[in-house]
Order: sequence, then structure tokens, then C-alpha cells
Amino acid sequence: MTLDERILKFLTEVLKTYYVPLACTGFAVLQIVSASAGVLDPWKGGGFGMFSTVDSRRMRPIYAFLETRAGATWLPMYDVVPPKGPEVLSARSYPTAAFLKPLARRIYPLLLNIHAMPGDRAVIRIDVSRIVFTASTGRVSEEPLSAYREDLWPRR
Repeated sequence: MTLDERILKFLTEVLKTYYVPLACTGFAVLQIVSASAGVLDPWKGGGFGMFSTVDSRRMRPIYAFLETRAGATWLPMYDVVPPKGPEVLSARSYPTAAFLKPLARRIYPLLLNIHAMPGDRAVIRIDVSRIVFTASTGRVSEEPLSAYREDLWPRR
């Protein structure tokens, strides 16, 4: 048996023994990195996570408000942002400041007709909730998931 044949036999035995554990470990690391980077959610490429929750992005309503001293005013954000647009889908899947900020910026055209009083403070607020079912009570309810606030005027 030549050296090449022995090396080939050794590599074949190593692969037979360690291929499955290495492939599974590699796949697990890839899933963890992808999920933490925001590429995956439990319902899109997340593997068996979709069976662990009923919380899908379709069940996450998003609301926009303008807050002033006079109170909070609901903004009809879907007049300027498509409900299935990339900003909305990203905000529903990953309701963090990084994904809610672009959505808040897209809503600015709704604020063109709003006049602030001198010295007034205005804040745009984006709220993301999720729909939950409580089996013990048999009720469907909405619970806050995330919120993003941005000062419009005066700028700080």
C-alpha cells in the first residue's frame, strides 16, 4: 500500500466518522449567526422554530403616532407606505430600532400639514404589537412588542 492510498484510506475513515457531526455543527452555527444577524426569523428559514410559536410577522400590527403636548395623534401610515413594502415587512419581522427608524422616516410626508406651536415638542412613535392567544382564558389579545421614538422638533 502506497502513501497516497494510506492517506486516502485515513481521510475516508475520518469522513465516515466525523462527517455527520461536523455537518450538523456547521449548520447549527450557520443558523445561530443568521438569526442573530437578522436574516432569519422563526417563520422564514428558521427551521423548526416555526413550530415553537404562533407569533408570525403577519400577526404583528404596526401603528404610527405623532405625540405633542396636546396628546397622541394616530397617523395613517399606509397612505404613504405600502403594507407589504420592505420597510413594513422588516419592521414586523425584526422590531428593533434599526428596522423601525427607516419606517419612521418614510412617514414624514404625513407630517407636512402639521403645524407646531412655538416651543412645542413633537415626537413620532412607531409601535409594534403582537397578537397572542391565551388558552386558559380562550381570548385573543394584543401585547406591545417594541416601540421606536424619534424627536421631530425641536431637534436635540
